[in-house]
Amino acid sequence: MKRRIFLIIIVLCGVILCFSGVFLFLHSAFHGSEVQLPFQGNYLSYHDGFYTEGEGDVFRYYNQEKKFIGEYPLISSLQKEDGSYDYSSLHFTSSLAPFTDISNLVGVIDAEGNEVLPAQYESVTILDSNLFLVSSAMNYAFLDRAGNQVGASSFQTVEEVGTAFLVSVDGLYGIVGHDGNYLLEPTYQIILPLVDGDNVFFQASNGADNQYFLLQDGVLTSCSPLSFKNVIAFSDNILYYTDLEGKIHLYDTRKEEDRSLTGSYVALKPFESGLALVVNEDGLAGYINEEEEMVIPYAYSSTQAGDFTSDGLAVVGNNGYFGVIDTNEEEVLPLEYLGIQILDTDHFLVLDQNNVIKLLNKAKKDLLTDSYLSVDLVEDAPYLLVSKGKMVGLIDYEGKVLLKPEYQQIKVEEGSLFYQKENVWYQREL
Repeated sequence: MKRRIFLIIIVLCGVILCFSGVFLFLHSAFHGSEVQLPFQGNYLSYHDGFYTEGEGDVFRYYNQEKKFIGEYPLISSLQKEDGSYDYSSLHFTSSLAPFTDISNLVGVIDAEGNEVLPAQYESVTILDSNLFLVSSAMNYAFLDRAGNQVGASSFQTVEEVGTAFLVSVDGLYGIVGHDGNYLLEPTYQIILPLVDGDNVFFQASNGADNQYFLLQDGVLTSCSPLSFKNVIAFSDNILYYTDLEGKIHLYDTRKEEDRSLTGSYVALKPFESGLALVVNEDGLAGYINEEEEMVIPYAYSSTQAGDFTSDGLAVVGNNGYFGVIDTNEEEVLPLEYLGIQILDTDHFLVLDQNNVIKLLNKAKKDLLTDSYLSVDLVEDAPYLLVSKGKMVGLIDYEGKVLLKPEYQQIKVEEGSLFYQKENVWYQREL
């Protein structure tokens, strides 16, 4: 009898320990990696393994171990109309970061806080560990880590486009590569870029004389032999343009193949998921395939029809109401919503006719378990920020509440979740 009782006690203890282990594992999975951060500023960002904290008119840098690097004053150009400051440009890149001094000038420091470039510029953009774009007295220049100018000139304006820069010198425009040297000398009155990721199509003009250039894989080449009238778009290495007779062409810049479309379209948008949006003279939108067959007839308002996503879905509408269709024109969501945002193939943010925000799946089931004042996408992460009043929370695409709306701020950066409550910041790895 004693032996039997002893065995029962052992079994019960084992069961208790087992459940305790499962509980501890689940508790650890949700809370174990949460870290309270030693920051209390109203702004926090995490880039390149470094933290930036903003508080009022100062900002501070910390390394991966949260060791303090330095505190710096904010320059006046970062102050917004409401008196607050924009800290978004202040972060480490290639283990380097901009810093400021009390004279409102900018320089560059390294990970230990040592000065790399002195604070004597109006602005500094860190391009890589050995190249900086600086401005001073309304002039821009490229400098190396030693502070020496790279390239033969300074510029009045600089605009980054793809893997190059559109620059101007004495009112004329040219193109500079990411090494600071000219790809195209500044001899044009105007240059218009069309950006497709890292690749760019340029239309350069000197009055009536137009020339065309293509920046691809860091190499700039001329494509002037093509008879362009108007350039429509540049997407997935395909240049869409109209010729001198008004016909729409598709020029494959990789294969160097050019073909014209036979149909008469008022407008056309680039192909995606094998279909392109076209508009007829009545202002109605439909979709053609690459063989120019009309797959989805003209049936939607051109002002309420969108491109197909890479997942094969498009938002379309008529008379102020929107729905979702697939590439076979099968209805995914009916045309009865005031607004729709496609999250993925099975999740949609919608605004219904009563101005209520809903998170729907393909079965049209609302996945939200609560009502929110706003629901916003988190960039580059499958989460949604939800708010009630001034407090925010976090949910996933299934509507599961990850953080209740009781936080001052929530941010997702570089694989980490940051959230602030009662002026205390916390970090959790995703």
